[in-house]
Amino acid sequence: MPERLKPLLHANRQWAASMEQRSPGFFTRLAQQQNPRYMWIGCADSRVPANEITGLDQDEVFVHRNVANVVVHSDLSALSTTIQLAVEHLKVEHAAMIFSSPPQFGQCSMSRSNTRLSSLAQLSRTGR
Repeated sequence: MPERLKPLLHANRQWAASMEQRSPGFFTRLAQQQNPRYMWIGCADSRVPANEITGLDQDEVFVHRNVANVVVHSDLSALSTTIQLAVEHLKVEHAAMIFSSPPQFGQCSMSRSNTRLSSLAQLSRTGR
């Protein structure tokens, strides 16, 4: 394992231990079933952890992230995989598309500008 990845693995072990201490049996319960009440379609912005900003535990929200909250008819990953899984199999009760990043961040800012954009940024404009 590359040396620069070791801190991530160490932090993951610490997080797992703290979760088990805070909620004994947490991972055993997670392994038994996935039954979230909510589906969150949100921005891939790493500064915005969906469960934390909603006050939910990891097992209470099913998350689909992408650039600028875009879900278009040709996005098979979102439509036929993620959303279908959430609705048909996990039986989520509520689904929400959340614009969780402040407007000055990343794609939100780019989508309002008149700057010539890359093809990736052009795609994100459809969520405007």
